[in-house]
Amino acid sequence: MEISQLLDLIEGIRISDAGFSVRVVNALARHLVWDKKGHAERKEPIRTIGQLARLSHNELIHIVSLLAGTIKEIEDTLMKKYGIALN
Repeated sequence: MEISQLLDLIEGIRISDAGFSVRVVNALARHLVWDKKGHAERKEPIRTIGQLARLSHNELIHIVSLLAGTIKEIEDTLMKKYGIALN
């Protein structure tokens, strides 16, 4: 299966159904990121595994409320359940 087909398949899986903690679900739904001036800027909510799989590790680091433990939870869950590793 090609990556584009895999992304299409997982696009319909909601973050809230993927087994993440409430903290992760809420942080991705709010999707606030730190800008260069240290202000929080709202981005489009991340609602599906497909949207999440398109992010890099570096992009996750900049999401408000995601700390090292929650980022590890995201990366571990993506790998174990869906075979996806973030860049």
